[in-house]
Amino acid sequence: MNEAELTEAIARANWRFTPYFGLPHEYIMISKDPEVWRELARRIDEEGYWANFYSTKVHYYDFGGWKYWHYEEVLNRAPLPENEIWQTEKWQAALALKGKK
Repeated sequence: MNEAELTEAIARANWRFTPYFGLPHEYIMISKDPEVWRELARRIDEEGYWANFYSTKVHYYDFGGWKYWHYEEVLNRAPLPENEIWQTEKWQAALALKGKK
């Protein structure tokens, strides 16, 4: 899948939003979006980079203003710092949850 095809597939995927206690992100399931899930997982595994998520090393891949990572059947994404989506009400409200339980 080339860059343009991947961009289109990502736009069509059924991303679900979760505020996750101030660590907002979106995710898809392999059972719902297998084509885009597999392509992004392949890129994460083959072209990605390791970084810390608190004390855990996670393999990430950046594409189109988003950081992607996967775990079992879930593939996640969060906006990179320069992504304008952070300025939207939904994402700002989710950030405000950080530290609240």
